[in-house]
Amino acid sequence: PVGNVDPTVADTGAELLVGQDFNVNPMASVIAVRVADECHVLDALEVPVSNTEEVAAELKRRYPDRRIVVCPDPSGRARKTSAPVGQTDFTLLSRAGFQVRAPMAAPVVVDRVNNTQAMLNGGGRRRLRIHPRAKALITGLANLTYKEGTSIRDKASGFDHVCDALDYLLWQEFNVLQNRTVRTGDFSI
Repeated sequence: PVGNVDPTVADTGAELLVGQDFNVNPMASVIAVRVADECHVLDALEVPVSNTEEVAAELKRRYPDRRIVVCPDPSGRARKTSAPVGQTDFTLLSRAGFQVRAPMAAPVVVDRVNNTQAMLNGGGRRRLRIHPRAKALITGLANLTYKEGTSIRDKASGFDHVCDALDYLLWQEFNVLQNRTVRTGDFSI
């Protein structure tokens, strides 16, 4: 991501877009703003041994009085045995005051990855700019590996979670792939 790291990326005050991966260790979030048709990443969080409520509290602490839209892994619609009865990751985010936007079903991983690659440098144009403070994301993108001979991310590396969070954000809000039909919806309780 060397050509995508840009210290001039600034918080414009626009609504925050947060890509969210629900892994427990770490919970990974990518925080960005839209600038025209570009995604400007302000920061990336990796909260070890955490849960959705803790991440929501941290986002509210860092960005008080901001409109926050979370673009999570679509699997967050499902009830988890670790969540209180009748709650999902989506309901927890919604109750925290965030708008939740996600496709009705998870995109095919290779499509998600291709979309991110296109944002990084599609057709010679970089539509993804990352502030240097987003160290977890920069490190993840630089060190992410794939299983030999495949386009499957090597989850053993530990760099996949923050990259997945970025993928979910870009897929939902900056999808540049052609000829696609994705049912999306806001989630509300």
